[in-house]
Amino acid sequence: MQDLTVLIPPAAVEIWADRERVHQIVFNLLHNAIKYTPEYGRIWLHCTSDPDYAVITVEDTGIGISAELLPVIFDLFTQENPSHSEGGFGVGLSLVKDLVDAHQGFVEVSCDGKGKGAVFAVRLPLQRRD
Repeated sequence: MQDLTVLIPPAAVEIWADRERVHQIVFNLLHNAIKYTPEYGRIWLHCTSDPDYAVITVEDTGIGISAELLPVIFDLFTQENPSHSEGGFGVGLSLVKDLVDAHQGFVEVSCDGKGKGAVFAVRLPLQRRD
């Protein structure tokens, strides 16, 4: 069992994006967090906004990502330890990056080291008000 906390703003954040693709982005990030966070770990999904972007963040207390892997984590077929990927092929984060890029957004990852969890932040353009 893991603890999932979802934090959303009180008012809607309208983004310029395809609903199904945003679903895939969030699903893939949450799936990875669940897969790499041990039992009784914590996962947070939060949405905020800045003047130009909605910011969707998935943070966990999981196994973390090695410093060597951080620069290539979004590359296709990238896996730190394929024997522990639970049947994954290393395409989920690559798909996230491709979908975010297609929406003129940005995705980044940060991690303070192995065993210290990871934070993935996606920025998607806000709905234009012309």
